[in-house]
Parts: sequence; structure tokens; C-alpha cells
Amino acid sequence: MKRLEDKILQFFIRGDSAAGKKIGKEISNDPSFNQADFDTYEKIWQASTDIADWKVADEDDAWAKIAAQTGLQETSVKRIPFWRRRSVAAILLLLVGFALYYWLTWDPYTTFRAEEATTVILPDSSSAEMTAGSEIRYLRPRFFSEAQKREIFLEGKAVFDVVDDPKPFEVVTSLTSVEVLGTVFSYEAEGDNSEAENVEGLVSFGSNTGAFEAVQLNPGDKASFDGNELVVELYEPEPEPVIIPEPSNKMRIIDLIDILSDKYPSRFIPGPGSDRSASVVIEVNLDQDLVDIIDQLAADEAVDIQYRKSGNSLLLSTISAADRGLDIDYSYDMYVNGVDYNRAPQQ
Repeated sequence: MKRLEDKILQFFIRGDSAAGKKIGKEISNDPSFNQADFDTYEKIWQASTDIADWKVADEDDAWAKIAAQTGLQETSVKRIPFWRRRSVAAILLLLVGFALYYWLTWDPYTTFRAEEATTVILPDSSSAEMTAGSEIRYLRPRFFSEAQKREIFLEGKAVFDVVDDPKPFEVVTSLTSVEVLGTVFSYEAEGDNSEAENVEGLVSFGSNTGAFEAVQLNPGDKASFDGNELVVELYEPEPEPVIIPEPSNKMRIIDLIDILSDKYPSRFIPGPGSDRSASVVIEVNLDQDLVDIIDQLAADEAVDIQYRKSGNSLLLSTISAADRGLDIDYSYDMYVNGVDYNRAPQQ
């Protein structure tokens, strides 16, 4: 992204001004461009070009050309001796050259090019997280605070975190712009191609040339424009995962002991301390291995179970539980009669 002053200076040096060529949009569309100032300095440049060989030029003619082309009245100039006129002309050209140089080199804007990924703090304390090779341009702090809007020019890609402020915050690229008050969004521009993605808040993605009406982007929405076609991608959140609860049944402790004794006759060994008359209802998943069933009961704070593992077998010493008022939905009789317990659905 070249500064306006660099573009104008190249316009003069290339001889485009002398050839009568019109200035390009990259100059005329720049917000700091002033046509009246440009016209004046173009005249000064042309005048100095015409008398470039001032050592052999007629001083009176040279002075008249400068006075005419810069709007000075020759009659208002006091006639001075010949040898002093040459000195005055040289000083005048030096001052004009200095003024032209100052006008072309002074810039109310700050331009920053990221040589590597970095974060830039803007004058309003907003931030721009820039990728390597990206460039932003914005007014110096005093002018930034006095401007009607917080305007940033971008080439490349940056993520902006914008502080709340009554003044709009606008990021401008070659063909499009994004305007917000306070939000977080990503913006990328390369040539005529640009893409914006809203992260937080609400942003407006619009055209600098009126090629399309501005669109509002909600968090997650994207919009891109390639100079011809506007594409908007609305964010569709991923569907919530379906959580399938583990299958379980509610039964009395005595029924559980009988079911495990029948289901694992060689592995489950109820000890003499097992209370086979226990009527407290507990909840357990029978659709798993014996060891997993016992481990589940041991992890239940309402259940007190003592057991010992021996190889692949399990010796139950005692089991009891606090009464939580659970309703029975499965029993040993149902198991014997072929009524299946709850199982996990097949995948």
C-alpha cells in the first residue's frame, strides 16, 4: 500500500503530468487528496521543469514563467538588479522545492506493515491482530480522535477487536468495507478480493462503489466479494450431540444378588455376609460385565459394598444402600421369565 505522496511524486517523475494524463483512482480516491493543492503543485513542478537549464536561460523569462504558472503577478514583483535576480530566483526555486518536498512527504496517516504476525494497538485502544505481510493505514492520534469515524485502511488480513465508542469504526479495503461500533471480526483483502467473518457482535459488510447493498453479519457469518459476485455464508451451529444415557434398571438388592448369581454362576460368589433379605431399591446397569457392575455400585455414594476380586471371579462380602425412594422397574422374577433388562441401543 503506497502512500498518497509517493503516488503523486511518481506521477510527476514519470512525466504523466506533462503528457496530460489524468490521475488514477488510487490518487483521487485517497481520503487525504486535495485537488486544489494538487493543481498548485503541479504548476510549480511544471514551471521548475521548464527552466531546468536555468544557467543559460533568460532570467526575465524564467521569472515571468514562474509568476504566471503559480498565480503571482509579475507587476507586483519589485525589479532588482540582474545579478540579484538570479540569486532571488534560485532562492525561490529552493523554497518552492522545499515546500513541495514537505507537502509530498508529510502524511497525517500512520502506515504499518507487519513483517511477521503481530498485534497493533490503534489510537482508540482497539487492536488489530495482523498476519505477516499485511498492512494497515490510519490517521495519527490527534487526527484520529478528531475524525467523524474511526477509519482504517487494510491490505492483507487482520482480526480486529474494537472497543465500544459512539463513533463508527470502519475498515476499508480496495472494493469493500466493514463498519461496526464495538465487536470482534476478521477481515482479509488481496487486490479486488475481500472476505469478512464476524466473531462477536454485529458488523456491516458493504461495497465502496455501490456494487451491492450492505449486509449485516451475525457472529459466525462470512461475506466475500471478488469484484463481481457477493457471497454470504450464514453460520449454522453444529447440532447438539445426542447424549444417550446409559441403560439402567431399578431393583431390590436381593433381586440383584439373585440375578448376578444366575447370570455369572462361576464368577459371582455371594458371601455369608450378603443380606439376601435387603429390600432397598438401587439403580444399576446390567448391560455390562460383572466387574463393571460391581465397580459402578462401589462408585455410588448411596451404596456400601465390600467385595474381593480373585482372578476373574468376585466374592461379595456385604452390600447395603440408603433408601432413595426409587421405584422398582425390574426384578428377579422378570429375569427368570425372560423379560430383558434395559440395554444400550445398537449403533
